[in-house]
Amino acid sequence: MIPAGRGWAVTPSLRAAAADGGTAGTADVEELEYLAMLLAADGSVDRLRAEQGSGDDLARRVVLAVDVDEPLVRADADESAEPGSVSLTGAAPLLHLAAAHIDDDDTAALLTSLLADPDVDAAACAVRLEGRGLLWYAVQELAALLSPSGDAPAAH
Repeated sequence: MIPAGRGWAVTPSLRAAAADGGTAGTADVEELEYLAMLLAADGSVDRLRAEQGSGDDLARRVVLAVDVDEPLVRADADESAEPGSVSLTGAAPLLHLAAAHIDDDDTAALLTSLLADPDVDAAACAVRLEGRGLLWYAVQELAALLSPSGDAPAAH
C-alpha cells in the first residue's frame, strides 16, 4: 500500500498558476503533470532536509506517480501558497503505482552535499538542482532498482 500523505497533482490552482506563468491555453495535461512532478521533487527535498540523518547513503529525490480515485485526494487548505499541493487521505493500493522518478547518482551526490551545508536554504537548493531531471522507471523495473545487488535497470 502507498500510505496517506502529502502529494502534488493537477488541480485548478496549478492550472491557474501555469496560466499565470505565460502558458495560458497551451499547457496540456502532460505538461501540467510534469509541473506537478517537479513540485513533488521540490517537496521531496524539503522532506529530506527535515529527516536528514547521519547515514552514508546518498540523498535522492523520489517521486512516485500514483493513479488514485478522486475521493482519496483532497486539495490542501494552503494550496493558494503551493498550487497543486494535495493530501492523499487514505492508502492507495500498490497496483495504482504508475512510475517512479528518481535522481541519478551525480544529482544525488550534489543533493547530499547541499543538504549537508547549513548555509544552503531550500530556495538555493532548488536553484542548484534546476535542470537536473529525475530518471523515469517503470513499475516493473522497481524491484531490480531496489535490489541489494545494485543491478538497476537503465533509466528512461
